Amino acid sequence: MSERVLVVDDDASICETFEHHLGRQGHEVVTALSAEAALALLPDFAPALVITDIRMPGIDGIELLKRVRGADKEIDVLVITAHEDMATAVSAMKAGAYDYLVKPLDLDQIDLLVERCFRERSLRRRVHHLTTAASEGHELEQLVGRDPAMIEIYKLIGVLAENRATVLIRGETGTGKELIARAIHFNSPHAGEPFVAVNCTALAETLLESELFGHVRGAFTGAVESRKGYFELAGDGTVFLDEIGDMGPELQAKILRVLEERDFYPVGGERPRTTKARVIAATHRPLEELVHKRVDGIAEDAMGILSSYDWPGNVRELENTLTRAAVLARGAIIGADQISLAAIAAGRQDKGTEGPRDDSLEAAEAAHVQRILNQAGGNKRQAARILGISRPRLDRLVERYGLDVSR
Repeated sequence: MSERVLVVDDDASICETFEHHLGRQGHEVVTALSAEAALALLPDFAPALVITDIRMPGIDGIELLKRVRGADKEIDVLVITAHEDMATAVSAMKAGAYDYLVKPLDLDQIDLLVERCFRERSLRRRVHHLTTAASEGHELEQLVGRDPAMIEIYKLIGVLAENRATVLIRGETGTGKELIARAIHFNSPHAGEPFVAVNCTALAETLLESELFGHVRGAFTGAVESRKGYFELAGDGTVFLDEIGDMGPELQAKILRVLEERDFYPVGGERPRTTKARVIAATHRPLEELVHKRVDGIAEDAMGILSSYDWPGNVRELENTLTRAAVLARGAIIGADQISLAAIAAGRQDKGTEGPRDDSLEAAEAAHVQRILNQAGGNKRQAARILGISRPRLDRLVERYGLDVSR
């Protein structure tokens, strides 16, 4: 993609380096030897990116950064600094710099930063376009119908617009589910934030995951740079997941983490990122039928665990345990691994002692988490991955049950 770049440095050789190198990449480059000259060029040239040195005679790079961002927050600014000038680089980042380049300049680093900057700029434009287009004509007055059922929908939209609850809209194709979702968003206090509509059937699941959560550089073939996903770019806005009933089970589990923990992992990432976006989903499919799983039987080891348990929660506890096991079962037979109570026996084996008997489900959960921690050698990040939960949730479980992470 071709963009306009303004390079500002009192060293003419650096300006020439940028002009020649970025010009070969197809970008339109203009250079200035001072911040004053750059400010004079800014209105007519209208760059997408300003690359500026920090230490220059007259107006320095930090002040130029502030003036550029004050004039147009859509212009990204890269600052150039020396190794011994990290404190100034930190100040620049606080003032709104996109990133910084360290002298002596590395052409590969320049390419990575500039390309990442322009890709994120392109994605911001897409989100802005979606928001602008979606906001037109989605006030409650645009919804027609005076039928009592429609009046109840209007009331419900009003209630939902005033809170951040997750919403599932159900109905046949063509009944206006997305229209309702937009009405909720654009009548809420966060109407100025992005509304991002995602068709869960339009992309392959691997691509959909990258679109939703972003990815890190090298996560897959062609991922030459990191990229933010819709959950991060939506800010305090809304992510509308259309036809969520067609989403695969693995991605559904990751969406569940977003709903429960408000965090997610970019594709190929090891550190979670947080999201404040509200989720509104829609489907035309019968979800209750889709989640119903056929189970033909229970393995002997699983039956032994169930038979030896006292069931202090009576029939309701048994029902909940079997329901959970049926969901977790990958085949038609429920095994011991799907019975949470199996963790009691596993925990005792790890400790090599019978110990006091505690058959509560909380004890089973504690023992199971402790076993996984032991298996991971006390590495909580690895344990969280095995358990399929977020690191903050694991930290809470460790604190709640006083688990040992010293191994």
